[in-house]
Amino acid sequence: MTLLFAFVLLATPLPPPPGHFREEPVPRGVEEAPPALVEDPDPWAELLWGAASLQTLLARRDYPALLVLATLGRITEAQGPHAPEGWTALVETLAVAGQRQDHPLQRCRALTDVRMGMLCALEGLAPVAPPPLAREMAEETAQVLSLGSRTARTLPPAYAATLAGGAAAWSDPFQRLAEEALERSRRSWLQAASLGEEASAHLEGVLTALVGLSPRLAPDDILEAFPTFQTLLARYPLGWSRAGFAPPHPAEVLGGYQAYVGDLMNSVRESARALGTAGTLGLGAARPADLPGSDDLMDWAGRRAFLYLASRSAALAGVEGASVERIKVVGSAASELQMGVLSFARDLATRGEKAALAALGGNLVAAAAALTGFFGFADGALGGQGAGEVRALREAVGSLREEVASRFQQLDRRWETLVSSLDQRLGTLETLVARGNEEVRSDLRQLHEEVLALGARMARTEENLLSYMQAGFDRDYQRTLVKCLEHRERFLPPHNQMDFSLFSECLADFRTRGTRDAKDALLTDQTTPTDDASLAAALEDRSTANLARRLPLLGRAAENRYGYGGLRGGRSLANPVEWSVAAEAYLRMLDEWPEHARYVTPGDLEALRSVGEELRQALNGIVEDPRTGERGTLLLRVVGDYQESVASLTQEVEALARRFQQQGLRRVPAESLLLTLEPSEAGDPVLTTPAFLGAWVPQEVRTAAVLGLEEVSLHYRLTFEDSISRENFRRRLKLFGRRHDRLVFSRATLDAELRLGDAEPLARYRASGPMTLIRTEEIAGGAESDKVKKVLERVPDARGHFFQNVWPGLAADGSAWRATAVPGNVLSRLDRAIGEELERHASQGLDNVFTAVCRPAGPPDRLSEDDQESVVRIQRALLGMTATRGLLESYLLLGLPFSVEENARLAESLTGPRALFDQRSLCGALAGGANPMRLLWIEEEPRRRAEHIEAALTEVLSSTDSSTELLPMVDRTLQGLEASVRLQRIRAELAQRTE
Repeated sequence: MTLLFAFVLLATPLPPPPGHFREEPVPRGVEEAPPALVEDPDPWAELLWGAASLQTLLARRDYPALLVLATLGRITEAQGPHAPEGWTALVETLAVAGQRQDHPLQRCRALTDVRMGMLCALEGLAPVAPPPLAREMAEETAQVLSLGSRTARTLPPAYAATLAGGAAAWSDPFQRLAEEALERSRRSWLQAASLGEEASAHLEGVLTALVGLSPRLAPDDILEAFPTFQTLLARYPLGWSRAGFAPPHPAEVLGGYQAYVGDLMNSVRESARALGTAGTLGLGAARPADLPGSDDLMDWAGRRAFLYLASRSAALAGVEGASVERIKVVGSAASELQMGVLSFARDLATRGEKAALAALGGNLVAAAAALTGFFGFADGALGGQGAGEVRALREAVGSLREEVASRFQQLDRRWETLVSSLDQRLGTLETLVARGNEEVRSDLRQLHEEVLALGARMARTEENLLSYMQAGFDRDYQRTLVKCLEHRERFLPPHNQMDFSLFSECLADFRTRGTRDAKDALLTDQTTPTDDASLAAALEDRSTANLARRLPLLGRAAENRYGYGGLRGGRSLANPVEWSVAAEAYLRMLDEWPEHARYVTPGDLEALRSVGEELRQALNGIVEDPRTGERGTLLLRVVGDYQESVASLTQEVEALARRFQQQGLRRVPAESLLLTLEPSEAGDPVLTTPAFLGAWVPQEVRTAAVLGLEEVSLHYRLTFEDSISRENFRRRLKLFGRRHDRLVFSRATLDAELRLGDAEPLARYRASGPMTLIRTEEIAGGAESDKVKKVLERVPDARGHFFQNVWPGLAADGSAWRATAVPGNVLSRLDRAIGEELERHASQGLDNVFTAVCRPAGPPDRLSEDDQESVVRIQRALLGMTATRGLLESYLLLGLPFSVEENARLAESLTGPRALFDQRSLCGALAGGANPMRLLWIEEEPRRRAEHIEAALTEVLSSTDSSTELLPMVDRTLQGLEASVRLQRIRAELAQRTE
């Protein structure tokens, strides 16, 4: 929809978009001399050569050749058209690499990640290049990394996670570098050619070796070597004429371009429609039939090159700059969508469903990134009004200093009040012992309420104090963020340039925040106990910010409660959010100020990466035991702990039922219901009910059966459908006449019925097996003859074959079944009957117990001693369920964030209608009118929900795609750090080399 909207905007003039890239300063040691402008005698040949060379570089992913070409173009444009010394060795190195598959540079060409490919090429070429050239190549690589990082940062945070680990967002910076390198190199060759044949020969040889195409070729020769362009130009002419090399008319260029992009978008829609209807997608489904070539990467590169040809033709035709930019942006977005859709089926077959969907999503978000960047979505790390908000926060913290001091004094006074109150109450207790047990309990309860109220007030005071202290702790850091990351926005030229001293100070602050402050006690939870009450309170907020702060607590809980050391007991773990913000700020400083970044050693980056690796290991440890490699050890132990709390709750509720004479409610054991499928015909076996079939039975039906209100059963009937075909017609000489085969196929269908007593079936369930060849007959005579000469019984007993071979597969595959719903009026009738039955056995004493369970002030006076003890035990079980559910959900949100979003069963167990019970949800259900005995004892809903999440979690952990998921912010930041560490190491090595 976004692409369609952008396509419509092509006809609407837009103001020139803000520059997304800035020109880098000329490196030291290179004199800035504006090159003489030399007009190309044949602009059509220039464009075709550039487009063909661009297609070659993009299709090969030839990072080494591109790096050499970009550096050559930058130096020759600054110093003159003569190729400097050292290029011969580089070109020979590339030639040798192309002949050896085991050469390091050859392995670089196989990488799909642009960042890793450019770094690999730099690491392979820097040792064989002279120091000046190697330094220039390092700066070109840094420019690609910086532009790619800036492209990813233009996305909203919700979409940035989709690009974590993907390379799709880096296609535009990679192509931009290739376009600039080709244009600069050709200009340098033209300048050399103007000085004479001898001056341009060496440069021409270098260009031909790098791109495989001589810059002297005529347009006809280029089109003959690249038939894809010939076909595309025939279908979508851009208005060029060989006569006088006159620039095309703007309307012709835009008409051909719009037709091409329109066909691309139609292809994407057709492919998406095929994917939605058939569930799969052929690799060639959306590729135009008359375009040569079948390689997806080559087709993608050809599309990008043709769009480059269209945009440059529009510029030469005099089309306004905004429309030229639209040609590049919208066309590139359509190309990325086409690439993603065409490659989806291959990825689905070779890499699995999750990886295929991630790759497709990466291409979609890359397209969105290009469009949102073009239409003016700002970066906004701190927001447009970030400076004002930080200033207001600083003033608020300053105004609260006096209040913090007064809070300390109030805390001391309240502590004295508490001690005095306790001393007085204890004295009163001595005098009240003789007055009787009931009076003592009443006084103790009052004292308990007072202490709880005072403790709550103290807890609120401590929370306020912690928030004030953290605001003061963050004050200087917020000032650093504004000072460092908003430097360009706060000053006008020439004062918007940052000097190196301020740059180094900012880096030091970000390194300190990411490596030390991120582990500070104020930013991490290092003291909260791991008992049920403390965990329930600490994990009540399951936002990313709170879970990041509680990561050390989760590590201690794993070690103390479950004996699991995969999270290192939470020791020395940093706050992932604080670490990621600091590391991203450090990387952004390197991107924003490349003239200073070249002098930075990799030490800070390695320290930040070390902290990130510790976080990665801890987050991986949530899902996979680092010692044994077993997946789900911690998570399944937490589920087991939750089930133990549920068992304690169920046991206590059952004791309450016996005490209040509720056992008459439960006449039929729930575990004995609907275990078998009874045959409707004699001789058929009794079948075990599939688990999914039993789960389809509504709860009202099950409850009515447990209470003995109705008798519930499942019955089945087996039917067969035969199909006859005649084939293999043949003539057995004239003496024997004609022959053909008659094949008898049969398909078995099992129909199951859910019945209440002898009434009509409530619901029907049906599953059919495959067609099975049961008999082959040889027939004499013509096609209508029934004269059987020979019979071969392949399946003598069709029913026995079904039960032995077909039924096991149907019983395990729920997707093969079709079901009808139970009528709503029947469910309403059963629900009313259940309510009336429960009402007949209602007990006010039982209601008082559950009312006391959900009362925070404790049990009322009218409860007996046994009931009060039951209340305490139920509250203890509910507290354990609450704490364990908080632990489980926190571990899942940190260790399996994508599965929680994508797996429907897992999401339903956490936030859906079948979410795990805790104290708040259970008390909320009781307050809403749910009968506690029905919910907890008869239907055992907490136990069933615990079994549901255990099954969902086991399914996720046993998935064929066993890759461990990371928080998107951690994964994305680590990738940026690893790339920057490699780049800064190369820069450091080059700085130590002598020329």
